[in-house]
Amino acid sequence: MTMEPKNISSVVNLSGTLSAPPAPSESSALAHDAQTSQTSQPALPERDPRARAHTRTQALALPAQAASRSAFVPLLLSGLAALGWLGFQAQQQYVERQTLQTAHASQQQTVDSAAKLRASLDTLAADTQRLADSGNSNARALVDELKKRGVTINPANTPPTPATPAPPAAR
Repeated sequence: MTMEPKNISSVVNLSGTLSAPPAPSESSALAHDAQTSQTSQPALPERDPRARAHTRTQALALPAQAASRSAFVPLLLSGLAALGWLGFQAQQQYVERQTLQTAHASQQQTVDSAAKLRASLDTLAADTQRLADSGNSNARALVDELKKRGVTINPANTPPTPATPAPPAAR
């Protein structure tokens, strides 16, 4: 029978370096099984050298198993995350579009009333310009003051003068 360390996880070689304990021989494993079967308490994994060897074997086997795994699950999760993000963005843009349409509809009444007011002011200014052209001094003073402030008046009955057309280009 060979001597095996029972509670030592590594053995020191003659050269002074650490190495793993030798693998238990078959005869010592049988003797150990006979001892554990006689006792009423099961052997604890941390005291059983075979359990340690089995744990080390499992630890060494994990990288090999990880290399053989499929990329399906990570790609599926990434795809679902991207799809969820796009759905969320689409829903947010739909809500913003509805908000903008509501704001546009609520401002439409203001725009319509501003157009009516502008049309009535243009009519009033055109009438004032006609009075100034006919010789009314108060209307003339009002038109001159408006010109000083940069307001131009287009009489309603006379269309604006068209721009002079450009001469045809030489061929």
